[in-house]
Amino acid sequence: MKVRIRSPKDFYAGALFVVFGAGFTWQSGSYPMGTLQHMGPAYFPFVLGLLMTALGVLVVLRGLTVDDPSRVRLSLRPLFFVVAGAVIFALTVGPLGLVAALAGLIFVSALGGPEFHFREVIIFWAALTVLALAIFIYGLSLPFKVWPV
Repeated sequence: MKVRIRSPKDFYAGALFVVFGAGFTWQSGSYPMGTLQHMGPAYFPFVLGLLMTALGVLVVLRGLTVDDPSRVRLSLRPLFFVVAGAVIFALTVGPLGLVAALAGLIFVSALGGPEFHFREVIIFWAALTVLALAIFIYGLSLPFKVWPV
């Protein structure tokens, strides 16, 4: 029996979800689970991994049953700039603080899109910075350095 992939885009996206979801579920096994009332550190990654795996299976099944004539093309430019933005964020969040690291992430990642509008990127960076500060610094009191001082 030969399996025919009718929508490669859905099939491969679903397979990626299954791999990451299964990875989260498997990795959460090394932490205590806890209970619904007293959740341990494994509870959230385990549930999230199960949900991601289930969603991936549904998308894989869609890729096997629904026709999509479009071709899957791998665009290297967006891939490069988004990964570079994430690496810049990881390398700069410690020494330069959250505000500068978010600027690096957003500006470099924006270069991967088809158009780059400086004003829009500035507005997006300002909005995301305010949101990140409100959630992570003031709301959750996480010990991120905000400025490079």
